[in-house]
Amino acid sequence: MNRINPALVSFVESDVIPRYAAFDKAHREDHARAVIGRALDLAGHYPVDRALVYTAAACHDLGLAVDRKTHHLESGKIIREMPELRRWFSETEIETVAQAAEDHRASSDHAPRSIYGRIVAEADRLIEPEQIIRRTVQFGLSHYPELARPGHWLRTLEHLHEKYADGGYLKLWIPESPNAARLEELRAIIRDETTLRELFNRIYREEVLGPLVCERYRHDERYRSGHIRIIAPAPGTVILGLHTPEMKGLARSLARREDLSGILDDWAADPALSHDERIIWGLTLDYMKAPVEERVRRIRQLLPRMDNWAICDTFCCNAKWVRDDSVRPFILDCIAPGQPEFTRRTGILFLMCHFLDDAHLQRTFADLESMRLEAGEPYYVRMGVAWLLATALAKHPAETRRYVNIGNLPDDILRLYIRKARESRITRDVPAR
Repeated sequence: MNRINPALVSFVESDVIPRYAAFDKAHREDHARAVIGRALDLAGHYPVDRALVYTAAACHDLGLAVDRKTHHLESGKIIREMPELRRWFSETEIETVAQAAEDHRASSDHAPRSIYGRIVAEADRLIEPEQIIRRTVQFGLSHYPELARPGHWLRTLEHLHEKYADGGYLKLWIPESPNAARLEELRAIIRDETTLRELFNRIYREEVLGPLVCERYRHDERYRSGHIRIIAPAPGTVILGLHTPEMKGLARSLARREDLSGILDDWAADPALSHDERIIWGLTLDYMKAPVEERVRRIRQLLPRMDNWAICDTFCCNAKWVRDDSVRPFILDCIAPGQPEFTRRTGILFLMCHFLDDAHLQRTFADLESMRLEAGEPYYVRMGVAWLLATALAKHPAETRRYVNIGNLPDDILRLYIRKARESRITRDVPAR
């Protein structure tokens, strides 16, 4: 009674479990194996045939191959029509297995008809809060790919309240299961929507962006540490390790979405975006089609979240939408004395990338004077000005030398400018002053 025929195990391993590979991420082979393991553990509390429990648990979701909504009923049909099972079970036993699969669904309108159905139903209800939320996100990503993060959040919230919250339809059947205590833990998270949203955001990020991270970043500690060291992020920053081409591809696709406004509002409201998400945010603002006034309004939401050079520089250097003087009032506001370090650097790089042509060069130098730069400015402000001047030297050597010799630039910035000019292949032999 307690021994499972090795031939049955071999059949399940070779013919049943592999079918789960075709299902959504929340119902793959790992789910089937987890349900089998929990079901056999629960079976130890009852005088049941472990082979029946094992088979019912292994087959409980096979109906997903036919229809998601009625998959529990389709699983029963598949079990009844599976000729191999007749090698080990009678017709009555096969019916018991089929009914257990049919009765496992949490939204069923009736209690399981046998102890086998109760065991499989309970084993399918792993109440591990983070795993429940992850499986909900995974299901949404698989079945509603058209939704952006705000849509997946609303769908997740609705599902959790409908199924797991106080008054939800989920029912527990086996008192020996630890699910009751875990369900209360999950309900406490659902009641605290701030905590739930933070958990959802992290899981969504891992599920959507995690697969895009290169293998080297995942497994090479030296490479990963070097990448993070170069970025010089603020303490506590989450860095996923996406490369720029992947982030640009995501940003371009997001910029074309009809629900872009909701996506941008969602980012602006999330205080815990990863470094990579903030780069994607900036690139999306570069790629979206919008009047200058609307784009600038959105950029002002991003500026306080720029806390390292990589976010700032990637955004500024891809701002191809800057084509005329309509953006100048915004630039002057960014570079004004008293603005935060990376807000000022944003204005400086806009000037460098877009206003060093013949028509704007002298005005750009005047704009630098308006910054009233002093010795000891924040490092990335000093480096931004030095970079701008070194770039100007490559394009307009005489005019740039004239400005740096008569302008009111602090000595520490001038030294950085000369160093930048010497480091460049283009200007290393060009006199900097």
